[in-house]
Amino acid sequence: HAFDCTIMPNSPAVANQPFTFHEWCIGPSDSKIDAGNAYLKGGALKFKTFAETMETLGHSSVDLLKFDIEGFEWDLFESTLLVANILPAQLSFELHTEGANPGAVQPRKVNGKSFEAVNRLFLQLFDLGYRVVSKELNPGDQFCCEFVLVNVGRV
Repeated sequence: HAFDCTIMPNSPAVANQPFTFHEWCIGPSDSKIDAGNAYLKGGALKFKTFAETMETLGHSSVDLLKFDIEGFEWDLFESTLLVANILPAQLSFELHTEGANPGAVQPRKVNGKSFEAVNRLFLQLFDLGYRVVSKELNPGDQFCCEFVLVNVGRV
């Protein structure tokens, strides 16, 4: 499954691909994308929570949750993943921090997301059983980094 409220279902990125595309973003239902954001397609954007998405799809577990959601990952962690009853076995995500390219990442989404915030996040993930297995700095934006984490309690 792939989820993205910022592109159209007929986009070559998702049309006729070997996965099921859903035209909604995963996050708090009241999420908003600021005007001028490079990913804004126009019109109302639909958000569903992680729990709503799992219920809609009839899933009781998730093996891999991959997301690159341009600063919204902080909301997803805080509102969902750090408090979820069901934890994905693996997480793959790009983490955006304060100073990230404002054309792609809304500054308000990463305001205050500095070294200390990153440390707090990874300590919380560690306490939930996650361990970093891969880290790749974004060569185009020094304030973004790709991570892969495995939950050692689920393997």
